[in-house]
Amino acid sequence: MYQKLNLLIFVGQSGGKEKGMPQVKQIQIIKDFREGRLNCLVATCVAEEGLDIGEVDLILLMETQKSPVRLVQRLGRTGRKRKGRCVVLVTKGKELEKFHAAMAARKAYVNSIVNSDVIKSSLRQYS
Repeated sequence: MYQKLNLLIFVGQSGGKEKGMPQVKQIQIIKDFREGRLNCLVATCVAEEGLDIGEVDLILLMETQKSPVRLVQRLGRTGRKRKGRCVVLVTKGKELEKFHAAMAARKAYVNSIVNSDVIKSSLRQYS
């Protein structure tokens, strides 16, 4: 089964020397994606956080980040309402090492949240 890609590119409002995308157009693209008029969104890092993009089934990352917070933000874009996948394309060498470091830091970051006495205490209080 094949599905035609109906896509647009989503970039930030400023592109350095090049003019970025106006906020009005950004809002319309996100609305079109959430309402199903677009089924693919090609985005820069501007779409990583702070936007209600809607249901995302697949994220394809063309680079990796060493920051566990940015990695969690990127991975968290999929699988909110239904099962989703994230694929990270990396090259051997430094980029692969950076990816492994980010995944290890992410695991430690998540474990520190899950094992937090403050969070456990709050959960017991409201359960």
